[in-house]
Amino acid sequence: MMDVEMQSTAWRMRSDGADWAAVGRELGCAPQVAAAMARQHEKTTDEAAAKDQLSLFEA
Repeated sequence: MMDVEMQSTAWRMRSDGADWAAVGRELGCAPQVAAAMARQHEKTTDEAAAKDQLSLFEA
């Protein structure tokens, strides 16, 4: 399992304009691994947001 902080960093750096090679260097991993971390972060946050939004309407 990937570290949540590293996932967040990968996502943030990429959204700030860094290329995958730069993100990988910063995190000490291959660019492909950095991309996978960012995708996992996005998936996790999207799932949490969807769950929270559904609970708003279940009252």
